[in-house]
Amino acid sequence: MSESVFAQYWMEDSERYFLVFQNAPWEETNYEFYLLTKDFLVLDRVHLFSPDDRDDELVDSYELKGGVFSFRKYENGNRYKVLIKKEGEMRYSLDDLKYRLILGALKPVKYLQLTPL
Repeated sequence: MSESVFAQYWMEDSERYFLVFQNAPWEETNYEFYLLTKDFLVLDRVHLFSPDDRDDELVDSYELKGGVFSFRKYENGNRYKVLIKKEGEMRYSLDDLKYRLILGALKPVKYLQLTPL
């Protein structure tokens, strides 16, 4: 997948970076959200995949405010938020276990939570 930086923020209060990547427009439009330390180490990441055969689900409007990145999809109007926690919590989804075990980096702490509104 060919990705580009869609949005990037330096969060002064936690001294962390929050990055949003968008894939190339000729692929299904997917987004990845990363939380990095000030030394650019990955603390956490989450993905938002578009449904199959939908390449029109681009993010239209977005903002980061008070530790919450909220955004809206252009064509369908769906709204989402990514909650960014200063202190992580112990939890896993099935995808977290699958991908983290494959990559050999099982980290028990999650900082990002993607939620549809």
